[in-house]
Amino acid sequence: VQLRADEVSLDHAGLKLNASWKPVGDEWQSGPVLLMTHGTLAHGRMEIMETLQQLFADAGLSSLSITLSLGQSDRHGMYDCATLHAHKHTDALDEIGVWLKWLKEQGAEQVVLLGHSRGGNQTAWFAVERDDPVIHKVVLIAPQTWDVAGNETNFFVRDVSNGSTLPFRIRPAAPTSSIFIDVDGAVGLGTSSPDEDFHIKTS
Repeated sequence: VQLRADEVSLDHAGLKLNASWKPVGDEWQSGPVLLMTHGTLAHGRMEIMETLQQLFADAGLSSLSITLSLGQSDRHGMYDCATLHAHKHTDALDEIGVWLKWLKEQGAEQVVLLGHSRGGNQTAWFAVERDDPVIHKVVLIAPQTWDVAGNETNFFVRDVSNGSTLPFRIRPAAPTSSIFIDVDGAVGLGTSSPDEDFHIKTS
């Protein structure tokens, strides 16, 4: 049975947040409701999220697929990766919390948190740091994961979710303050006293 998903909007921190709401049945509050978070730069109505919502509806499960604002009010569709933004993971956690509160206000008694890709990372983080008695289970689909390690050749950050690439590495005997971030966020390369937002000191 094809059930139409309704758009729900909320105001939060000066932004308009949107979500795709698909309740099933007149007594949906008593059954588990899925609160779904998408991956990097995506949105709550992307194909995988819409497909999951329909599959859940076919199984008699209600779902709310949210669109993280990424700092934009009333955001729809994919985020333009060329656009600069200052949205943080903690902002995503706040928005998940806003939608969880909304579900509780509607009468939801059990909520299953579901996250896809980077949304899986944020969902797991939310479940650990902001646990709520109404959270029944957590489902992570291809969550974005990272690994921090070191050996005799380098210290590195590994992107486990994308072929174990190493986007950040430091070799042994690297000079002091090779990379330095000051208290005001200024970045110094080769200096611990950056004079501007981005300061490179060469010998």
